[in-house]
Amino acid sequence: MYLILLVLCAPPFGCDDPPVPGPASASAARDGLPNLQRVDPELDVWVGGQPHPGIGEAALAALGIRSVIVVDALAPLADSDSIVRVHMPLKYSGIDAMESGQLAHLVGSLERPIYIHCHHGTNRAPAAAAVGLVCTGEWSNEQGLSLLERSGTDDAFKGLFESVRAAGVLKKADRPVYDGASVRIEDLAVSMAAVDDAFLELEQASKQGWLDADAPAEAARLVDLLRVSFERTSLNEDLLFRKLAEGCIERAAELEASLLAGERDLSLKRFMAVEATCSACHDRFRN
Repeated sequence: MYLILLVLCAPPFGCDDPPVPGPASASAARDGLPNLQRVDPELDVWVGGQPHPGIGEAALAALGIRSVIVVDALAPLADSDSIVRVHMPLKYSGIDAMESGQLAHLVGSLERPIYIHCHHGTNRAPAAAAVGLVCTGEWSNEQGLSLLERSGTDDAFKGLFESVRAAGVLKKADRPVYDGASVRIEDLAVSMAAVDDAFLELEQASKQGWLDADAPAEAARLVDLLRVSFERTSLNEDLLFRKLAEGCIERAAELEASLLAGERDLSLKRFMAVEATCSACHDRFRN
């Protein structure tokens, strides 16, 4: 089920709070939750990457997680008996004022422990946790920025850092309610139109010698859009399509990596590789 309905059944620290997991359970959970870390010894908020298939659920259970906020583009699993999941996809380019308020609403009202995750667990998830905790008044901006540094958030995603710097305390009445109802899973044609937009932005940046500081974030957006687009389509049943789709994602991820490293010549070669792989897929499967 792609549309996630948020049920607020208890305040963050209810009368039936689960026990705080010890070092042993946290260590075991790392196998199922990439780049896992507890944001603060005093807070039941964790960040990390997308749970591994099969063992991710056991890892969440080991931590006693009651709520999951997914800021990745891909939608989460449906709610279980013990875990509420909310899908709030965020961009690498930053978290705007509305999203900041919504994160404050979620972090401040969902039952804890909370697990916030993106794809890898190093960029959007730490930024979301930091913004949410600053806006609830539980953290200072400096503490939020420290989380980004500990998480290895890439400096190239300047908008994420700026979002944490700009965050401010919001009263409960000023925090917009977020229930996931605005998330829409469109068909392949619609999502591929967004892929085309991202590709055109990168094409323009390549012609300007990759001087645009937002190019790494745009490449990351392209990876996200490709992952979501290919996840949605029944064409995945075709082995050739799946191979070409995975190749597109891999080439785009390589482009993102070279842009983050500031390797302009290599980035141009990798952008051309993305174009070639996408063209091969279009020639066989478009329309």
